[in-house]
Amino acid sequence: MLGNDYTDQFNQVVESVHWAIELPDDWENFFSERGECNAYSGDARQHRRMKARSYGVLVFEEPWKAVCRSDEPVGIYSKDFSLRGCGFVSPIQIYPEEVVRLVLSTLCLTLKVVRCRRLNAHCYDVGSILIRQSALSDEAFVGLGN
Repeated sequence: MLGNDYTDQFNQVVESVHWAIELPDDWENFFSERGECNAYSGDARQHRRMKARSYGVLVFEEPWKAVCRSDEPVGIYSKDFSLRGCGFVSPIQIYPEEVVRLVLSTLCLTLKVVRCRRLNAHCYDVGSILIRQSALSDEAFVGLGN
């Protein structure tokens, strides 16, 4: 039963969030890409990544003290996952060491940001490491205005 309730709550939150991401022009196939990410020469990653593209919502758990963050949830797109990390696309810059919670359709993750690269004025490629994966529950929606 939680599955249906979680899905309904997730869909309500996704519909209520302001979507400001503007993907780069050369990313027209972003949502159709699936599967294993190609390794490249000099790649220092410990674990293989899998492309998994979906909508999600971000809230700041531990923002930088020097940056004034809104309590409003931020609409994001998941990009890829590995055993210990997650890549996602955000409409705002997120600084290394900030801790965020991502609520996705099937997962709730607490992540520490390790890198953020600007792609355009409303699109940042963010890399993070996994702190915790939470069970699907109402607690995932705390702070999401739902």
